Amino acid sequence: MQALWIAVFILAGTGIGGILALFNRRWNARLIAEEEFDEEETEGMSKKEKKELEIRKKEFLEKKEAESKLIHMPFSDVIKERPGRFILCMILGALGSVSLVLQFGVDASTCVLLVYFLILILIAMIDFDVQYIPYELNICIFGLGILSVLMAPDLPWKEKLLGALYLLITGIVFAASEFIPIPEKNWFLLVLIQAVMSFVPGFLFVILAKPDEFIKERLLGMVILSPLFFLLYAVFRAVRNVEALGYGDLKFLIASGALLGWRYTVAGFFVGAIAGAIISVALMATKKKKRMEAISFGPYLCLGMYLSVIFGKQVLGWYLNMVFPPAPY
Repeated sequence: MQALWIAVFILAGTGIGGILALFNRRWNARLIAEEEFDEEETEGMSKKEKKELEIRKKEFLEKKEAESKLIHMPFSDVIKERPGRFILCMILGALGSVSLVLQFGVDASTCVLLVYFLILILIAMIDFDVQYIPYELNICIFGLGILSVLMAPDLPWKEKLLGALYLLITGIVFAASEFIPIPEKNWFLLVLIQAVMSFVPGFLFVILAKPDEFIKERLLGMVILSPLFFLLYAVFRAVRNVEALGYGDLKFLIASGALLGWRYTVAGFFVGAIAGAIISVALMATKKKKRMEAISFGPYLCLGMYLSVIFGKQVLGWYLNMVFPPAPY
């Protein structure tokens, strides 16, 4: 019976993986078509610099117009344009689905994790291409977190409904911070407000409502890391004027925390950070990337989250032993 289910998951993962290549290409086209050219102040520029600016703007607009025509690109054209990406998505979908079945067996929670893994593939591909994580995909992950609470087998329905409500309120309060009318020049105030609004509601639920451990893990998964990540964002932007983590990365981690809980999210973040650091150093050493050039962090976070799901206990044990090694006797 297990062999049959493995075959079913392989077919499902392979087929959906191929479809993800289509979504990837169309989403890239839409995001590029929606971009606006970053106008620079021309006062004080030389004629050569003004000419170069005009050339960059013309190339940008030409690319934007070309991509806008590909938002509804046919599946067959995607395969022709990116056969390697199409095959890669199919392979990742098949391998991911098999690894989940072998690790967790076949049940409803495995199906939720499979959907999460397929979303990880799509996020990694889009962020690699255009350095952006669509908010719609983060909302889907957050929805999977609420669904996982409602599907928890060992909880009474009252606890499930309350847990889902706690997560929903925490997510809505954080999302509301997006609509606060704060000018870009006051970015630090915006970061501070978002850190507070992503932390306080869930933390209060944990302290005052005293939910079941399963729900507490997910509430803390949303709130325990958010102030740290926003602080990291603020420090790097203030000191080096670079974004250590993009806003999409932050929202991805908060949404993943709602699904995986804080332990697995922490493990996934550190595994992704280590992988990203190693590859970034290698790219800079081979001069394929400049030191201050932006590097997509999303693919490494997705890799970290996947490895955390599959090898969560081992990853946590390894990390804790590394940071807090046992005393020699």
